[in-house]
Amino acid sequence: MKKYFALLMMLGLCVSGFAQTPKARRADGTECAALPCVVASVSLMDQNQPIPATPAFTPITDGVFRVSAYITTSSGSNKRAEWVTFAGWTDAHGAKQLGLVSATQNSSMGQGLVVQGVGGQPLLYQSKPAGGGGGVGGMTYDLFITVEQLQ
Repeated sequence: MKKYFALLMMLGLCVSGFAQTPKARRADGTECAALPCVVASVSLMDQNQPIPATPAFTPITDGVFRVSAYITTSSGSNKRAEWVTFAGWTDAHGAKQLGLVSATQNSSMGQGLVVQGVGGQPLLYQSKPAGGGGGVGGMTYDLFITVEQLQ
């Protein structure tokens, strides 16, 4: 009888270990109850300058994240001007960067990207002008970024 009880206890402990779900922590340190979970968000209005590589969120442990961005622009004097937003991250194979969204004058664009992030390494965003010479010609932009932990 003792053997069956011990076997039953071991089986129960093994099963409970598999039933645990990973916990995500938001940028403010609070714990999410379930995944997916919004861990960070950025809202920048009336921007007219480039944004250097800036951390949106730094995960404590490795995980899979969705980085979503939406950009909307005003009109300007340079018809070929464009604001481009990039996402940067570090996965198991090293640092990565990819153009996430871009918008020409008086337009908007939204898009998401799924990445694997390494604990302790920030998920970054950056924006800069692109397109023809003459700068952005007074065109401003609003940028919204959301980071969700998926696993």
